[in-house]
Parts: sequence; C-alpha cells; structure tokens
Amino acid sequence: MTEGAAPIGYFYCSRDEAASDRGNPAKVLSTIIQQIIAADQTAANGPVFQKYLTMQDEGIERDLDFEECIDLIIELSNKNPATIVLDGLDECRYQDISHSHMLKELQRITTSAKNNIKIFIASRNDSDIKKELLKHPNLWIDARDNKQDIEIFVEREVGKAVEAWVEGGNGEMPSDLQNKIKETLIGRADGM
Repeated sequence: MTEGAAPIGYFYCSRDEAASDRGNPAKVLSTIIQQIIAADQTAANGPVFQKYLTMQDEGIERDLDFEECIDLIIELSNKNPATIVLDGLDECRYQDISHSHMLKELQRITTSAKNNIKIFIASRNDSDIKKELLKHPNLWIDARDNKQDIEIFVEREVGKAVEAWVEGGNGEMPSDLQNKIKETLIGRADGM
C-alpha cells in the first residue's frame, strides 16, 4: 500500500454451495476487516484487537456477527479512510440478512464514519438492490454499455483460438463455425 493511501477491502460474493461463506454477509465483512487491517498495520492494535481480547476474556468462541462487523468497520474508519468493494452483491444471501438490510448498514458505515468511506458495489439489477441504490448517488453500467468491448474481445480471442487450431494441424476452421462461436459467446456474455 502506498504511504498515506486509504486501505481497500475487496470481496467477490458467490452463491456457490461449495463456498457457502462467500454469500454470508458477516463472513464477507470480516474478510473486508482483515484486508483493511493487513493494509494498515496501525489498525491492528485498535478496535478489532480489543474486540478479540474481550471475546477471549468472556470465553466467547465464535465468528463476528454482521452487526459486529459493521460496528468494527465504523471504528476502523474513525482512524483512517477506506474503500470497500463488494462484487456480486446479488449473490450475497444469508438467513435473515436481506440485500436491503445489508445496503442500509453499508450506508450507516458511510454516514457514521469520521473519515471518508467509499463503497463500490457491483451487482445484477435485482429489484431490491436497485430500489435501495436509487436512494443514493450511483453510477449504473448496463450490459449495453460494454457490448462493443465484449465484441472486440471475443473477436480477438476467437481469432487466436482459430490460429492455434490451424497451427495444430487441424486445417481451416469453417467461417460459419467461427461466426457461430462468436455469436454464442457474445450472446451469453450478457454484459459480463
């Protein structure tokens, strides 16, 4: 981290059953806390360490819950600014914590922190997320906004694959097959 730069905490959420913690908001935020501390060693001696000691003294052996994580991020941000990036917020679902509740608590971070906390959220346009985000300044990027970039990327990568195909001694790849591959990739990319 550059001297004086705000730490960044990043998390890619997932609904994948094999990685169930990737959709648990408390696990997401505890990972963000760990990243902020790793980027700013002065934060390690502050509220998170005190919370750990308190839990140890009380004989509590459990992970932090969602509300505790929110409170700790606010406490951490009282010392330094930070940036939080949540990718795939629509994939973050766990028990009684709705997207709406999570977004309201993230808003509480930005309004309660003594320093500037920037939160960047990437998500599909689920109605509950969109409804909540419309209440705040935001920048929407739609699949139509990067369609041309996707087409250029697919054209280049399919071109490379066709070259490798020919160089591998497989002969020429029919142009109708190349076009079908490109159309399929572009059509299924859905802006991603």
